[in-house]
Amino acid sequence: MASPVLVFVPLDGRPVTMDIVADLGRAAGVDVRTPDRVMLSDRFRLGEVDRVWEWLEREAAGGSAALIASVETLCFGGLVASRKSEVEFEEIVPRLHRLYEIASRLPTYVSAVIPRTPQRPTDEDAAYWKTGDQAAMLQHRNRHLQLNADLISAASRGVLDSLLIGQDDTTPGSPSEADRATLQRHAAASSASNALLTSGTDELNARLFARWLNDLTGAAPSVQLVYTYPETTDLVPRYEALPLRQTVEEHVRSAGAHLRGDDSDVLLWVHNFTGQQREAVDQTGELDVGPTEAVMNTVREAARRERVVALADVRFANGADRALLAKLLAEPRFGGIVAYAGWNTCSNSLGSVMASATVVHHLRAGTVPGNDRIYRPAFFTRILDDWGYQSLVRPQLTRWLEERGGEPSDLSEHETALEAMALEKLRGETVPALQRSFAHHPLVLRRATLPWHRLFEVRIELEILPSHRGSRQGIVIVDYDEHWPELFERERLRIAQALSDLAVTVEHVGSTAVASLAAKPVIDIMVGVDSEQALDRCIERIKRLGYEYDPDWEVSMPNRRYFPKMDSEGRHTHHIHVVLRDSAFWRRHVAFRDYLRTHPEKAREYGDLKKRLAGQHQGSIDYTFAKTEFIRSVEALSGVMHRQRGPR
Repeated sequence: MASPVLVFVPLDGRPVTMDIVADLGRAAGVDVRTPDRVMLSDRFRLGEVDRVWEWLEREAAGGSAALIASVETLCFGGLVASRKSEVEFEEIVPRLHRLYEIASRLPTYVSAVIPRTPQRPTDEDAAYWKTGDQAAMLQHRNRHLQLNADLISAASRGVLDSLLIGQDDTTPGSPSEADRATLQRHAAASSASNALLTSGTDELNARLFARWLNDLTGAAPSVQLVYTYPETTDLVPRYEALPLRQTVEEHVRSAGAHLRGDDSDVLLWVHNFTGQQREAVDQTGELDVGPTEAVMNTVREAARRERVVALADVRFANGADRALLAKLLAEPRFGGIVAYAGWNTCSNSLGSVMASATVVHHLRAGTVPGNDRIYRPAFFTRILDDWGYQSLVRPQLTRWLEERGGEPSDLSEHETALEAMALEKLRGETVPALQRSFAHHPLVLRRATLPWHRLFEVRIELEILPSHRGSRQGIVIVDYDEHWPELFERERLRIAQALSDLAVTVEHVGSTAVASLAAKPVIDIMVGVDSEQALDRCIERIKRLGYEYDPDWEVSMPNRRYFPKMDSEGRHTHHIHVVLRDSAFWRRHVAFRDYLRTHPEKAREYGDLKKRLAGQHQGSIDYTFAKTEFIRSVEALSGVMHRQRGPR
């Protein structure tokens, strides 16, 4: 299938506001179109509003699937510009009308912001915070009230598919909180059920992306919440005005997901705080109490059951819990966690981790033509940024800079030296730990830069090198070969001998296991083991049988170890899938094979479908995705449910 095109207008050009959405979109098989970064704002330069609009009009006319847009960029030129701009509401109205016109012909998801109440005003804030000009403050906030009220009215009329209005940095009882209450009343009076007033700013578009992806697929995930400290979820995070539990539940709903118990698709582990939330820079490096064994067992069991395990690390603001990350990175594959965030505010972390978990959910369910190989760098980057840079490296750079009389918000002549130090320290102090946890994914950190000329954010360029030979094989479907069972039996004996102490069960699965079924000429072999430890104990032994270990798909299928065997020309001849014998993967593949063996008319239908699709799709991902509907229908007939896809 052709990748759906998503037109995306970010809040500004920072990695957390632009790259997170773009990278997750590509991982889900979406063609994400963004303006050139030079059109977008930074701390000191307004975004080029007219150029962004010209770009948007062109993209919106080109058969795109949807638009996700930040009103701050379209109306003011970016987040910082919206805080400082003195433009009147009447001047904004024509831009809103242009947005509504596009929304009349393209599904449109919009984010907007309630201006923040800063605890310590900076050069990114309006001057009235320093001068105390109450009239100017009132005028500025009234303009945003009018803007956001207009958006709510448009949402209530169905012009906008979804509207998220985020409350930028605030505290309980602040003017920002009063503005939110006013807009909430307007939304209720307008019956704008598709408009949500919520905490957060930088992550709003990531939440909208998750919602759009769920709308697109019609397969939104269910989510179970697990807190490290469930007794303190009524505490209010720093920079926010609502209790943590309310904020967490808002984030789940705004992503288009729904809450459920322990049979959910996603387990969202919220690593929360016990008293007033502290800054990450102030942590001692030790867990005061740490997750109880019950919490850790819940997380491990969810990973074992192939549920998507996501971690919102909000124990501290502006960075990860160092002790928790040290514990998780000491475990293989990060303890089974496949989505992570721990940056800036509680809402920032929650929004981005829910978006990541949503993508992984769809990768596992086979509802998007996505790619683990693209998702993995985005996942690893969050760990290196939120833990490695924010919690470990940034405090060191801050001390170095302050010793030389510098300021973290103004690097001036020290910027080049600081970027070099950041790269050196990330490579030396953080990449090795990540590499040990993900031992089969060779990591190379190419660059670390400070894009806004301050220490607050970093842009990380990470590459994951191939760990095995790539295949040059296209999609070739041939008629059934009566020698396929014999080829399987030869390999079964070799595998059983190599793994004799692990009490394995070896099954012939996939299309070559069904008599008369046309198939790719590849013998699929499923090996069942009894424990997660046995999964990894197989790796070196199977490699000695002439197979290569391919870890590329362990985000989608975390409890599968996959081994292709290739001939001298790089064509696949055999695949081994080592899985837990009591897993859904095992049950589904055996049931699918057995149903086709006993229903030859369905087998013929499947063979005809595969021949047809092979002529339409050159890539294995698109080909596999195109078979999904048929596979799901057979699974339903055979009485099994799916949670993830596998090769057939």
